[in-house]
Formats: sequence, C-alpha cells, structure tokens
Amino acid sequence: MSLSALFFLVSFAGAALLCLVRSPIFGIILYEYQYFQNPPVRWWWGQIPDFRYALVVILVLVAGYLLRYQHFTSNRLRDIPQFRWLMGMTVIVLLAFFWCVDSGAHEKWTILYLKYLVFVFFFYKVVCTEKHLDLSLAFYLLGVFYWCWLGWQMGRTGDGRLEGIGGPDCAAVNGAAAVMATAVPMLLYVVLFISKKWVQFAGLVILTFVLNGLVLLNSRGAFLALLVSVAWFAYAVFREKGIRSVKWKLIAGIIGAILLFVYLSDDLFWARMSTLENVDPEEGSGHRMLYWMKTFEMLKDHPFGVGAMGFQILSPAYMPAEWLSGGQRAVHSTWFEVLASYGFQGFVVFLGYIFSTFFLARKVKKYLREKEDQFHVLQLVALESAFLAFLVSASFIDRFHAEMLYWLPAFIAAFANIYMIKPQREEAAERFKSNH
Repeated sequence: MSLSALFFLVSFAGAALLCLVRSPIFGIILYEYQYFQNPPVRWWWGQIPDFRYALVVILVLVAGYLLRYQHFTSNRLRDIPQFRWLMGMTVIVLLAFFWCVDSGAHEKWTILYLKYLVFVFFFYKVVCTEKHLDLSLAFYLLGVFYWCWLGWQMGRTGDGRLEGIGGPDCAAVNGAAAVMATAVPMLLYVVLFISKKWVQFAGLVILTFVLNGLVLLNSRGAFLALLVSVAWFAYAVFREKGIRSVKWKLIAGIIGAILLFVYLSDDLFWARMSTLENVDPEEGSGHRMLYWMKTFEMLKDHPFGVGAMGFQILSPAYMPAEWLSGGQRAVHSTWFEVLASYGFQGFVVFLGYIFSTFFLARKVKKYLREKEDQFHVLQLVALESAFLAFLVSASFIDRFHAEMLYWLPAFIAAFANIYMIKPQREEAAERFKSNH
C-alpha cells in the first residue's frame, strides 16, 4: 500500500473517530476532506477498500451530531432566510416527479440534491463558533490547494487543458475551475488582512498554486469569474470608510496578484481567453446562447419544466444534429438549467435563494460596521466575492447539482449566525434582564 493510500485511510478513520468521541465539527472537516480527495479518481484508489466513503461520512456526521445535539439547539434554521428558499426549492424539485421527462434521471439527481441539503443542515448546526468557521474555511482552501498541487505535478493533460483533478461533482475542467476561482478572493483576504505572518505566507503560497491551476485548466468562465470577483472584492473594500491603510494595502496586493498571474500564464492560455471576444451566436464562445434560447421552446411544450437532465434528454428534438455531442447537449448555464428543469416557478425560488444570501451578507455587514468590527466586514466581503465567483462561472455551465452552490451560502449563513444572530440574541437577553 502506498503512503498516499495509507495516509487517506488513517486520516479518514481518525477524523471519523474524533467526530464520534469529541465533536461533530470533525465530521464537517471529514466531509470536506473526502470531497477534495475524491478517492475514486486518484491513482491509489485500487489500494484501499472499495467503500462508499461519502455515505460513511454522512452517517458518521449524523451520529456525531445526535450524540451531542443538546449543544447545538441555539442555531435555528428559521433565522437564516436562504434556508426557507431552499425548502421551497425542495418542494418544487419533489413536485417535478409528476411532470419530469425521465423519472429515473430525476430521481438520481434529486437524491444528490437532498444529500447536499443534509450536509448544509448539519454544517449550519455544527459550525457555531469562530474557531469552527475558520477551521472549515481553512480546510476548504487546503482542499483547493490539493487540486492545484496535483495539477502542478501533472501539467496539461490534453487539448491544452488540465483534466482529472476535480471533485465528485466537478470532474470536468470547467467545474473544477469554478471551484478553484472561489478561493482567490478568500486568499487575497488571508494574504492582505490576516495579522499572523505564517498564515499570510501560507496564503500566498496557496494563491500562487491556485492561479497556476487556473492557467492550466484554461477555463474562460473561471477567468471571467476571477475578474468579476476580484473587482467586486476591491470595490467593496474601497467602499468601507476609515480604513485608508487597508485600501493602499489592497491596491498593492491586487497589483502583485496581477503581476503574478501574468507571470504564470502562457500563450496557450491567452489564446483561449482571446476567444471571449467572439460572442457571435453562430460560432465560438457565443454559440451557447443558442442553447439557452432553446429553453423557452421547451417551456412552451413543458410549462412546469422537464425535470433534472430533461434538457439533455429532449435536446435532440429541439436542436440540429451538428449541435449535439454524444447525441445530446446540455444547456451550459445554471440559470437556464434551473429554468428548463423546474420552470418559471423554480427559477423565481432559485433567484430568491441567491439574492437572500447576498441580502443576509449585507445585513451582517451593517451590523458589524455599527460594532466597528472592520476585520470581519472584510472577511465577509471575501466570502461574498467567492460566491459571486462561483455564480459567474456557473453562468456558463450546469451547476445546480454542484456542492459549492450550497456550501458557499452555508459559509455565509454560519458567519451570520456567529457574528450577528447569536450576539443580537445575547444582547436582547441582557436588555430583558436589565429591564426586569
């Protein structure tokens, strides 16, 4: 057995044991660890027992939580607006069984969707302290670093792009790049605003590998996500008042990151990015606009939506053969994926979920400003920017059934609970005591 296989088994078993005997936070970390490791696609997979590791993680997490559930009763899901929208989306997903075009495919993806919600539920209930949140974010960034480390070792594997380093829901290049792009604004925050020098240095190393990974993946959507998220991060920081020294540091940091990115990039990368200029719907990167428009033709025939994978299944009936790949075609946009799969009613609820996440973040930032806690305002801006990066990437690929669409709002929800909801509840309790 190789050291890689042995390390995975020992660390997996150790974290599972700690989840059961110490705290379910180790179950959260184990879930992240298993996701980024993605054992079935690693070269050492044949050297370890063929278990359903993702299912084992969920079972261990649930058991660890139930053993200590009394410690997590104050984290109320009803306090977080996006969870209410998620429940509405769940109802729509389940109702779609009545009109989906392929019940087998819809069942498969619905089970996956519900699995994500189970993790989000336990994440919010368990990650209830600043230490737990920082730990979960650290493992997230380390997981992305692991992918980038693999990419650095492998180099481009074919067609000028890096294949085979992503997670179970993003084995393809663009999906892995979408996750990778989310790490950049969070790493900029670490490098620029964390006071501990060793943490800043570690963040800079990881940022270097992530930028190199994005170059190797060569994803146009992720490149746009990088530009938009970093621009939003800079804009949001510059809007904050009374932190002039931070703003100068941000300017220097972004200039340094741009120079680093330019140094790491190559002609092959820029040649592919240059195709972004071609938005002609008849060819190039603009071709997918035609796929998006086919959504409305499907909705005329299926007004409530076609269910999960329905667009792919019906695509031969709505598209010419030369547009298809393997006899089918995905819609290549999460927004249109939701619209096609779950109709206008599902699309409206999905928008509610997205916007409620940003509205919650806005509310938390206002509260933190009143407390003059600028450090955590900047951290929340980084989390917002990470989610924005994912949404930009997801605009060009189907990501409704992707973990990060649910992880990143869960990070923001846990942040809101720790830094606003729980303090407000404690302040209200203190006022009640003083008045009685």
